Amino acid sequence: MEIKAEINLSESDQADLKKILKAKDTKLEEILAPYASAAIEEFVTMILGQKVFSRGTDIHEYRLYLLIKHAFSYKIPTEQEVSDLFQSTASRSRSLIRAVMSKYQYLLKDAVENTLKDRLNTVKIPDNRESVTVAIYNLNLVE
Repeated sequence: MEIKAEINLSESDQADLKKILKAKDTKLEEILAPYASAAIEEFVTMILGQKVFSRGTDIHEYRLYLLIKHAFSYKIPTEQEVSDLFQSTASRSRSLIRAVMSKYQYLLKDAVENTLKDRLNTVKIPDNRESVTVAIYNLNLVE
């Protein structure tokens, strides 16, 4: 279902959003579309009574799950990306990612695999090396 929405943002807010979402040459509308899909799904499931939470933590966890599904293309975001979106500390972001990966582990199985494959596919192995070290900056993925 296609839904159109409008939001009024100052040029300063638009510039800040582009910086936070790392949208250099892309239109802000295109960057925000998957976030809007996540938000709409959150509201629809709430209105239908499918996901009604009483704790703020549960809402944040479900919101991050939806962002992984829509905005991160079924890949687990880094702690820094979560911190940027949720305005949280690195340790809080790490805990949130861990909780989401645990609570939604079956729904996110492909997301974890996609993320690891994506990270490993970017590794460049020199011809003269027998071994290589790979750094993965997400403790939850490493675990």
